[in-house]
Amino acid sequence: MSIDQEPSYPITDKNDIELIRMYMSEYVRHTFSNHLLYFNLAINTGLKTKILLSYKWNDILNLDMTVKDYLQYNNYKLYLNNTCKRAIYDNLNMLNNIDFNNYVFGNRKNKPIISSTINKVYRDIHKDLNIGNLCLNTGSLYKTFIYWQIYYNCRDYIKLAKLQDMLYPTSTNLWKIANYNIDNDYIYINDVNL
Repeated sequence: MSIDQEPSYPITDKNDIELIRMYMSEYVRHTFSNHLLYFNLAINTGLKTKILLSYKWNDILNLDMTVKDYLQYNNYKLYLNNTCKRAIYDNLNMLNNIDFNNYVFGNRKNKPIISSTINKVYRDIHKDLNIGNLCLNTGSLYKTFIYWQIYYNCRDYIKLAKLQDMLYPTSTNLWKIANYNIDNDYIYINDVNL
Protein backbone atom coordinates (compact mmCIF):
# COMPACT_ATOMS: atom_id res chain seq x y z
CA MET A 1 0.00 0.00 0.00
CA SER A 2 1.43 3.41 -0.97
CA ILE A 3 1.48 6.34 1.43
CA ASP A 4 -1.24 7.96 -0.70
CA GLN A 5 -3.50 5.04 0.25
CA GLU A 6 -2.45 4.51 3.88
CA PRO A 7 -4.90 5.73 6.52
CA SER A 8 -4.00 9.12 7.86
CA TYR A 9 -4.41 10.47 11.37
CA PRO A 10 -4.61 14.02 12.69
CA ILE A 11 -1.71 15.62 14.47
CA THR A 12 -3.15 15.94 17.96
CA ASP A 13 -0.11 17.33 19.74
CA LYS A 14 0.74 20.99 19.14
CA ASN A 15 4.37 20.22 19.94
CA ASP A 16 4.44 17.87 16.94
CA ILE A 17 2.98 20.63 14.78
CA GLU A 18 5.76 22.98 15.86
CA LEU A 19 8.38 20.27 15.36
CA ILE A 20 7.14 19.69 11.81
CA ARG A 21 7.02 23.43 11.15
CA MET A 22 10.63 23.83 12.33
CA TYR A 23 11.69 20.88 10.20
CA MET A 24 9.88 22.40 7.21
CA SER A 25 11.57 25.78 7.81
CA GLU A 26 14.93 24.07 7.52
CA TYR A 27 13.78 21.88 4.62
CA VAL A 28 12.62 24.95 2.68
CA ARG A 29 16.20 26.11 2.30
CA HIS A 30 17.10 23.00 0.39
CA THR A 31 14.09 22.26 -1.80
CA PHE A 32 10.78 23.52 -3.14
CA SER A 33 9.91 26.59 -1.06
CA ASN A 34 6.17 26.04 -1.01
CA HIS A 35 6.18 23.05 1.34
CA LEU A 36 5.97 25.16 4.47
CA LEU A 37 3.24 27.30 2.92
CA TYR A 38 1.30 24.17 1.97
CA PHE A 39 1.63 22.78 5.51
CA ASN A 40 0.39 25.99 7.13
CA LEU A 41 -2.54 26.39 4.74
CA ALA A 42 -3.57 22.74 5.01
CA ILE A 43 -3.65 22.56 8.81
CA ASN A 44 -5.30 25.96 9.15
CA THR A 45 -7.97 25.72 6.45
CA GLY A 46 -8.84 22.03 6.31
CA LEU A 47 -8.78 22.02 2.54
CA LYS A 48 -7.83 18.76 0.89
CA THR A 49 -4.78 18.48 -1.33
CA LYS A 50 -6.71 18.52 -4.61
CA ILE A 51 -8.34 21.83 -3.65
CA LEU A 52 -5.17 23.50 -2.33
CA LEU A 53 -3.20 22.48 -5.42
CA SER A 54 -5.86 24.05 -7.66
CA TYR A 55 -5.41 27.58 -6.26
CA LYS A 56 -3.66 30.21 -8.31
CA TRP A 57 -2.08 33.37 -6.95
CA ASN A 58 -5.14 35.40 -8.02
CA ASP A 59 -7.21 33.23 -5.64
CA ILE A 60 -5.00 34.22 -2.71
CA LEU A 61 -3.69 37.71 -3.50
CA ASN A 62 -5.32 41.04 -4.24
CA LEU A 63 -3.94 43.07 -7.15
CA ASP A 64 -1.90 45.20 -4.72
CA MET A 65 -0.09 42.01 -3.57
CA THR A 66 -1.86 41.91 -0.21
CA VAL A 67 -3.29 38.61 0.97
CA LYS A 68 -7.04 38.21 0.62
CA ASP A 69 -9.02 37.78 3.81
CA TYR A 70 -10.43 34.42 2.76
CA LEU A 71 -10.25 31.59 0.27
CA GLN A 72 -13.35 30.75 -1.69
CA TYR A 73 -14.33 27.08 -1.49
CA ASN A 74 -17.66 25.94 -2.90
CA ASN A 75 -20.07 28.52 -1.49
CA TYR A 76 -17.94 29.15 1.58
CA LYS A 77 -15.62 31.97 2.46
CA LEU A 78 -12.91 30.32 4.51
CA TYR A 79 -11.15 33.14 6.33
CA LEU A 80 -7.37 33.03 6.49
CA ASN A 81 -5.96 33.33 9.99
CA ASN A 82 -2.74 35.10 10.94
CA THR A 83 -0.63 31.96 10.52
CA CYS A 84 -1.85 31.53 6.93
CA LYS A 85 -1.30 35.17 6.04
CA ARG A 86 2.19 35.20 7.56
CA ALA A 87 3.10 32.01 5.65
CA ILE A 88 1.89 33.53 2.38
CA TYR A 89 3.88 36.73 2.94
CA ASP A 90 6.98 34.73 3.93
CA ASN A 91 6.64 32.71 0.73
CA LEU A 92 6.19 35.86 -1.35
CA ASN A 93 9.41 37.28 0.10
CA MET A 94 11.32 34.28 -1.30
CA LEU A 95 9.94 34.70 -4.83
CA ASN A 96 11.28 37.07 -7.47
CA ASN A 97 7.99 37.85 -9.15
CA ILE A 98 4.45 36.58 -9.19
CA ASP A 99 2.25 35.81 -12.17
CA PHE A 100 -1.30 35.92 -10.86
CA ASN A 101 -2.31 33.18 -13.32
CA ASN A 102 0.30 30.71 -12.02
CA TYR A 103 -0.51 28.00 -9.53
CA VAL A 104 0.62 28.68 -5.99
CA PHE A 105 1.84 25.09 -5.82
CA GLY A 106 2.87 24.74 -9.43
CA ASN A 107 5.81 23.28 -11.26
CA ARG A 108 8.04 24.99 -13.85
CA LYS A 109 5.49 24.29 -16.57
CA ASN A 110 2.73 26.03 -14.56
CA LYS A 111 0.93 22.80 -13.81
CA PRO A 112 -0.13 21.98 -10.24
CA ILE A 113 2.25 19.61 -8.49
CA ILE A 114 0.83 16.20 -7.72
CA SER A 115 -0.09 14.92 -4.29
CA SER A 116 2.45 12.08 -4.40
CA THR A 117 5.21 14.72 -4.50
CA ILE A 118 3.89 16.25 -1.29
CA ASN A 119 3.30 12.86 0.32
CA LYS A 120 6.96 11.97 -0.27
CA VAL A 121 7.93 15.01 1.79
CA TYR A 122 5.66 13.87 4.64
CA ARG A 123 7.00 10.34 4.44
CA ASP A 124 10.52 11.82 4.87
CA ILE A 125 9.35 14.02 7.75
CA HIS A 126 7.77 11.06 9.51
CA LYS A 127 10.94 9.02 9.10
CA ASP A 128 13.30 11.85 10.12
CA LEU A 129 11.31 13.06 13.11
CA ASN A 130 9.95 9.68 14.22
CA ILE A 131 6.57 11.14 15.15
CA GLY A 132 4.67 8.36 16.89
CA ASN A 133 2.74 5.63 15.13
CA LEU A 134 0.64 7.90 12.97
CA CYS A 135 0.91 7.80 9.20
CA LEU A 136 1.83 11.32 8.17
CA ASN A 137 0.54 12.28 4.74
CA THR A 138 -1.59 14.99 3.14
CA GLY A 139 -4.74 13.49 4.66
CA SER A 140 -3.22 14.06 8.11
CA LEU A 141 -3.20 17.80 7.51
CA TYR A 142 -6.87 18.41 6.81
CA LYS A 143 -7.73 15.91 9.55
CA THR A 144 -5.55 17.98 11.90
CA PHE A 145 -7.68 21.02 11.10
CA ILE A 146 -10.86 19.04 11.74
CA TYR A 147 -9.50 17.61 15.01
CA TRP A 148 -8.67 21.06 16.39
CA GLN A 149 -11.97 22.57 15.20
CA ILE A 150 -13.84 19.85 17.07
CA TYR A 151 -11.51 20.16 20.07
CA TYR A 152 -12.21 23.89 20.42
CA ASN A 153 -15.85 23.88 19.27
CA CYS A 154 -17.21 20.55 20.47
CA ARG A 155 -20.39 22.09 21.87
CA ASP A 156 -21.04 24.52 19.02
CA TYR A 157 -23.32 22.41 16.87
CA ILE A 158 -23.90 25.16 14.34
CA LYS A 159 -20.17 25.48 13.73
CA LEU A 160 -19.76 21.72 13.49
CA ALA A 161 -22.66 21.51 11.06
CA LYS A 162 -21.05 24.15 8.85
CA LEU A 163 -17.73 22.35 9.09
CA GLN A 164 -19.29 19.12 7.91
CA ASP A 165 -21.26 20.82 5.15
CA MET A 166 -18.14 22.59 3.93
CA LEU A 167 -15.80 19.58 3.98
CA TYR A 168 -18.07 16.54 3.66
CA PRO A 169 -21.38 17.66 2.15
CA THR A 170 -22.46 14.21 0.97
CA SER A 171 -22.20 12.45 4.33
CA THR A 172 -24.62 12.46 7.25
CA ASN A 173 -25.54 16.04 7.95
CA LEU A 174 -24.91 17.25 11.47
CA TRP A 175 -26.98 20.34 10.76
CA LYS A 176 -30.09 18.16 10.69
CA ILE A 177 -29.16 16.71 14.06
CA ALA A 178 -28.47 20.21 15.38
CA ASN A 179 -31.83 21.38 13.95
CA TYR A 180 -30.10 24.24 12.16
CA ASN A 181 -30.97 25.45 8.67
CA ILE A 182 -27.64 26.04 6.93
CA ASP A 183 -29.12 27.45 3.71
CA ASN A 184 -27.50 30.74 2.64
CA ASP A 185 -25.24 30.83 5.71
CA TYR A 186 -21.85 30.28 4.08
CA ILE A 187 -19.43 32.14 6.30
CA TYR A 188 -17.12 29.89 8.27
CA ILE A 189 -15.24 31.66 11.06
CA ASN A 190 -11.94 29.89 11.58
CA ASP A 191 -10.81 30.50 15.14
CA VAL A 192 -8.15 27.80 15.17
CA ASN A 193 -4.71 29.28 14.62
CA LEU A 194 -2.16 26.44 14.57
